[in-house]
Amino acid sequence: MIRLSFNREEEIIITQQDSPPSIYLDNWALRHISEDGSLAQRFINCLKSRNGTLYISQMNLLEFSRVRDQRHVVEIETFLESISPQLFFIDVIPKNVIDRENIIIENNVAKEAPHNDFALARCFITRNHPT
Repeated sequence: MIRLSFNREEEIIITQQDSPPSIYLDNWALRHISEDGSLAQRFINCLKSRNGTLYISQMNLLEFSRVRDQRHVVEIETFLESISPQLFFIDVIPKNVIDRENIIIENNVAKEAPHNDFALARCFITRNHPT
């Protein structure tokens, strides 16, 4: 789940927390669900009723950038907006995640999940309103 707040300088602060069931869908599934209004609403209702989380990665967004028909992009964006704030942007680069896991092990403190991708979350959240 994404939470937004502001610091004293009025900069946006993004925190993410995933809560099960956590789901990652490949792009074909995201497109299929988002193109069918009834299916999309069923998915959204199910996820929200269980307080679940939909994972989104750089790979999802990169694949969406190749979609030629803008109608599909709008459908996917609308679908993701409808699920928000129950989104969690994940880092799919193993080295990044492993490095963060090692820091957690060394310090014996986990301030955040090692698979957080805050940069991607910030890009998604501020895409229409750059900060």
